[in-house]
Amino acid sequence: MFSPRYTAHGNVWVRDLLFPAMVVVCGAACVSVGRPGGDSQACSAGELVVPALEWFDSSSQPARGSVLVSHGLNNRPEIMTDLIDELTADGLDVLRVALPPECGDRSRAAARIEEGWLEAIGRGFEELSSRPTELRYALGYSLGAVLTLAWLDACASCDLEAMALIAPPVELKWLAKRVRLLTPFRHLGMYVPSMAPKQYRQRSRVSLASYRALLNMTAATRTLARRDFFAEVPTAVFVSRQDEFVSYRGVVDWVGANRLDAWSVVPVEPSGDRSRFRDHLLVLPEHVGEGPWHGMVDQIRALFAPVPQWPVPQ
Repeated sequence: MFSPRYTAHGNVWVRDLLFPAMVVVCGAACVSVGRPGGDSQACSAGELVVPALEWFDSSSQPARGSVLVSHGLNNRPEIMTDLIDELTADGLDVLRVALPPECGDRSRAAARIEEGWLEAIGRGFEELSSRPTELRYALGYSLGAVLTLAWLDACASCDLEAMALIAPPVELKWLAKRVRLLTPFRHLGMYVPSMAPKQYRQRSRVSLASYRALLNMTAATRTLARRDFFAEVPTAVFVSRQDEFVSYRGVVDWVGANRLDAWSVVPVEPSGDRSRFRDHLLVLPEHVGEGPWHGMVDQIRALFAPVPQWPVPQ
């Protein structure tokens, strides 16, 4: 991987001109036009799929609370199964929201994709509020985390007992931000190969319009409007310092900039298999490793306790 080096004289041109140009050239060589392969769900051309909601009942009834769980970009909802099992075993009902997969015309505006995502999250919160329980929580992973933030930031009537965010892309690493240089090609219906593990992805390729929509959601949550609300919601943010896409330092700075001083930013250091993107896939125990996985789960359980332990003990 090319890594720009900086001397005392400062090769700023390498960072600001040459490297972005390399990203555009290399990226343009990788993007393709056509129908995405590996589709796991059928959908009507040009239409957004109605988001699927599925309840997973607590192992003990009545449940002591309900949790809305959402997954990341181009993930199959099943990627959240291990965390769902941990939550239901802890006496919680879980509502899993499946973000709508890509279908139809991939050149459609990123705004329509965002609308589909937010509609899915909104339906989830509406369903969550109809559950006969007083304790309601949310757990979002990657894209699901920023969508949760975006929805709650715009919903004045929404309330939560506590929230867990895993690898939220509120601030991306420098290289990940360079994907922005490719997104103008989205109007041509172009897409790039998916980087998610095959068994957990919806599609083998992801449209540049979807990446543009993700960047838009990241920008939309950069400054929260309901800061006072969020400051009162016990929240833990789990992220690896070595995350391939999300900047740990950026997450810490984002929390500070939004004056969420009581939130806990919890570093997770995976020790599992060394597959690609291990440090971002914090929802998979085989990637995280037994010790770090149980540590993260215990902290989520403490956060989602009837009386939340907040800030989360580290």
